[in-house]
Amino acid sequence: MSLQSGYSCVTLTIINGHLQIKTRKGIGLTLLTSAQRGPLKTVGREQMGTERQKREDAFAPIFISGDEQIPHDVPFHKREVYRYLMAREGADETTDRLVKECMQEIRRIARYQYVYRQAKIASTDSSIFFEGVTFELPGKDIHKHLAHCDYAVVMAVTLGIKVEQVIRYYSRSDLTRGVLLDACATALVEALCDDVQEKVRQLAEEAGYFITPRWSPGYGDLPLTVQAPLLDYLNAFRRIGLYLSESSILLPRKSVSAIIGVTKEKREPRRRCSRCHLFETCRFSREGEAGCAR
Repeated sequence: MSLQSGYSCVTLTIINGHLQIKTRKGIGLTLLTSAQRGPLKTVGREQMGTERQKREDAFAPIFISGDEQIPHDVPFHKREVYRYLMAREGADETTDRLVKECMQEIRRIARYQYVYRQAKIASTDSSIFFEGVTFELPGKDIHKHLAHCDYAVVMAVTLGIKVEQVIRYYSRSDLTRGVLLDACATALVEALCDDVQEKVRQLAEEAGYFITPRWSPGYGDLPLTVQAPLLDYLNAFRRIGLYLSESSILLPRKSVSAIIGVTKEKREPRRRCSRCHLFETCRFSREGEAGCAR
């Protein structure tokens, strides 16, 4: 019996009550059936103990994508929508009612489309490189952000094309509703990015690693032009329908790409406000509120 799984071919054979597993790479296992007793035997060119140690010493390769309905447990809060509107929550009953309606509509029409992939980091004094690829991540900020990281996880999330179509329609026919839907979509895609980041954190934790906050093209001195090679690395168009405009803007518009560092060093979380170019003039920061709409 032959099974095709992932990148290797697996052959299962039962000989004298023993189950033998062989892969294309020549690694095999011999297991006793339930009718027999005895120790587990290992055969092949490499010992399983060595393979296990390799897995424990490394953050296992991941390349995961999905296209789902919006999970009910993803935190999608009204207060975040108001932050993107640069307004106070509950300013008036009419606006509050419209915000709730728009949140429900966005949740109904949006898709949770995501992809994330691990990369081994190789760096120089001025740039970050990923092993096996030709592009670099220029800039001092990303270099500092990924300092002491062994790996990075490149991620992208989009709400899909239907959200953009609905926002565009209302922007022409009902401007108020269009603005509210836009803010709701922005809040939702950020919540979904948090969800992907939590998935990555759990995978890293299982391997004995910690993660950094995510860093997107356009933050600091990391240019938007790196969007193209990052999306190519993720095969983002094929996997989730994500592509770029001529000016390196993600399309559909309600989309995010980002890079997360994976490190053995635990870092204290930092407020993203301190890295924002609007920090000095932001009234939310001046008034002492934690977090901001960005």
